[in-house]
Amino acid sequence: MSQLTGVDWPYFSTLTCKPLKIIEKEHISGQTAIDTNGKSSTADFTSQLLLSIANLEEVIANAGYKNSDITRITMYTTDLDALGQNFGVIQEWITSNNMRIAVTVVEVSKLFETTVVELEAIAAK
Repeated sequence: MSQLTGVDWPYFSTLTCKPLKIIEKEHISGQTAIDTNGKSSTADFTSQLLLSIANLEEVIANAGYKNSDITRITMYTTDLDALGQNFGVIQEWITSNNMRIAVTVVEVSKLFETTVVELEAIAAK
């Protein structure tokens, strides 16, 4: 009888938990449309989205991961309508990199300086 619950769990002694696979995981903080000189973009939404993706890809690669290792993306935007109009860009990027991911979209009132979209990711292998 288990002393924790007061219930008889006859199978408890044979129950073992062991990981099936060890997973390495990286949390990538928000990547926005900032150039290599640290200047925030004032370009249109599509251009900022593409630069944010490029910046995310660079961080992922520098951490030793591939784009296909991305398991989750959270997208922050100041303009949900513009993101909707450009969601094909994200879908194409996800599809072309064979990603199987969860995507969360959050509309916010303000992002850093002049940026309109920010991508946060989790990569695992």
